[in-house]
Amino acid sequence: MRNRFLILLSVSLLSLFIFSCNKEETLDSQTVAEDMTAMEDIENEMDEIADAEAFNFAEEIPVETRNDCVVITTTEPRGVFPNTITIDFGDGCEGDHGRVRKGKIFVNISDNMHNPGATRTVTFENFFIDDVQVTGTRTLTNSGLNIDGKPTLSVSITDFTLTFPNGEQAVKNVSRIHTFQQGFLTPTRLDDIWTISGTTNGMTRDGKTFSTLITTPLVRKGSCRWIVEGIMEITTETATISLDFGDGACNGAGVITLPDGTTKEINLYRRWWKP
Repeated sequence: MRNRFLILLSVSLLSLFIFSCNKEETLDSQTVAEDMTAMEDIENEMDEIADAEAFNFAEEIPVETRNDCVVITTTEPRGVFPNTITIDFGDGCEGDHGRVRKGKIFVNISDNMHNPGATRTVTFENFFIDDVQVTGTRTLTNSGLNIDGKPTLSVSITDFTLTFPNGEQAVKNVSRIHTFQQGFLTPTRLDDIWTISGTTNGMTRDGKTFSTLITTPLVRKGSCRWIVEGIMEITTETATISLDFGDGACNGAGVITLPDGTTKEINLYRRWWKP
């Protein structure tokens, strides 16, 4: 009888342990997926802002005010390099998708970004988007054409940090390659299509470390604010999961696959910190 009791107790404890581990894996997976996609989303927004100003500032208008809100200044006129663009959102400007930005973004450009070897470095000063503070350094380098004749950009991001309104922080460091499939030389971003490969490492807002590897190239379109295709493998302290960004539709939806094979659909760009 005593042996039977011990066996039942052991089975119960083991079941409880497995349940707890599975629950922890699910929570970790959800958190890292939310943090990763929030960083991807905000990083892309910063890229759009930098692109818009880096390729469109005008020599005849050294200081430009947009919507009586955003103030753009440059250290040199258009076509003169190196150049530094300051994008000042002041105490708050509502932009695309109803997002409110405040503070400053600095864009340092070594040369026309269409030229191989040109670099563009983005930094921030008291910059917030939707009450999330953004810090870190993002450097884009024109790496020329790849073996298939496609324009490539090397992306290096150091200590890209989101500080959420509750004080929690998510951090990532990135080494990636963006390969343009179309639109690189056109003046508009809307026809751009590019694929992304590479790795990331960092820390989630609950203090857990993670790393990522893009196993199927991610696909971005200038006409969509979200990643629309591709698969990323994410390794946390407790599990390795995959995050599938979709089949090409611009809907912000994705699927997490847990180690036991179960799947969970998520809203990739839910602003969980917003009430």
